[in-house]
Amino acid sequence: MGGSISFAVQAGPAGRSEWSSLARTVEDAGFDALCVGDHPGLSVSPFVALAAAAPATTSVALGTAVLNGGVREPLDIASDVASLALVSEGRAFLGLGAGHTPSEWTAIGRAFPRASERIERLVELVPLVTRLLAGEVIDHEGEHFQLRGARLELGRTPNVPLLIGGNSRAVVRIGAQLADE
Repeated sequence: MGGSISFAVQAGPAGRSEWSSLARTVEDAGFDALCVGDHPGLSVSPFVALAAAAPATTSVALGTAVLNGGVREPLDIASDVASLALVSEGRAFLGLGAGHTPSEWTAIGRAFPRASERIERLVELVPLVTRLLAGEVIDHEGEHFQLRGARLELGRTPNVPLLIGGNSRAVVRIGAQLADE
């Protein structure tokens, strides 16, 4: 996404032809980005939807707004967004958040953490995803994640801008420290 102010459309597909048409309309109207939200089990998979929009467009950025980092693992996130960056020829961006919907945790058999715990997980998650996207091999023993020899075999991924989404002062501080947007 370029410039100091960007305009995006957040949507999700209802079908292939409708989604391709919407993606082209978003691009033709001059929007900077097409975003898909992330509510596992409640909405479409954002990376599948965005990959489907890639061949229908040539210039609009494609990304998550925002991915629920609370219920996802760093290697999965990095692999998914790296794949999107490849199929979109470098137009991918990653919006990450700490997650806020309790049912997304309970659906996978986990207790819904306090906001401070979700934010701590996000703080640990962001550098791991960033390092994986940079091509590093990671050994990490942390509070929320354990990685051993984790890496992307895709080679160095085209630059994937990172944005942090949320609604607390702590998330704003994290975004200021770690994000591009």
